[in-house]
Amino acid sequence: RPPYLGIIPSLDANNQVIVKSVVPDSPAAKIGLATGDRLIELAGTPITSIRELTDILQNQSVEKPTPIVCQRDGTTTGLP
Repeated sequence: RPPYLGIIPSLDANNQVIVKSVVPDSPAAKIGLATGDRLIELAGTPITSIRELTDILQNQSVEKPTPIVCQRDGTTTGLP
């Protein structure tokens, strides 16, 4: 089974990857990702495109949490 985050990503006006929506009861919902969050890093790798987000996610293990860095309302936060 491939890794699953449970978001629908989109690009904002600055071509930065943001969370368009979060699937209820998904891993993303459980760690607190929210609509509008800007995704900065996944597993220590900067996210510069939706394709890159997908590629990084596919290389993660479903056995352990993948660290995510996001920005919400101008505050950068690390999530498990």
